[in-house]
Amino acid sequence: MSSSQDLEEEYARVPLKRLDPVVGYRETVRVESRATALSKSQNKHNRIWASAQPLSDDLIEAVEADRIGPFDDPQARTRLLVDDHGWDMSHARKIWAFGPGESGANVLVDQTHGVQLMNEVKDSVVTAFKWTTNGGVLVEEPMRGVRLNILDATVRIL
Repeated sequence: MSSSQDLEEEYARVPLKRLDPVVGYRETVRVESRATALSKSQNKHNRIWASAQPLSDDLIEAVEADRIGPFDDPQARTRLLVDDHGWDMSHARKIWAFGPGESGANVLVDQTHGVQLMNEVKDSVVTAFKWTTNGGVLVEEPMRGVRLNILDATVRIL
């Protein structure tokens, strides 16, 4: 028995009218992570350390209005992020993806320095980012306004 059937038959004991939600919910973060998250591959040879922080409201609006996005000239996008949104230039240059989809208002940023083989795992990390931003981490709703920073990694290709 589903939870809506339980609600109708067990608790309310009256017919309920079910409609699709009027408001689309989005998962987000409000403050920068205090802890660093660690993710390991199944064989435990590869590890990625990351943190999350919120995007500013004006940057979210710019992404959703297609003023900033993945198909922009990287140099122009970097300049916009640095000048208008206060990003560090090295971070703005290393945006790996927007999500969910191709141009959502979430950003994956590679902040690693000197980590070998990052390009070999980039496609897998971007795929995981897009999947996560599409389904969220708490209640399986799409994410909005989250910047995920890859801080460090250990990558071994066997």
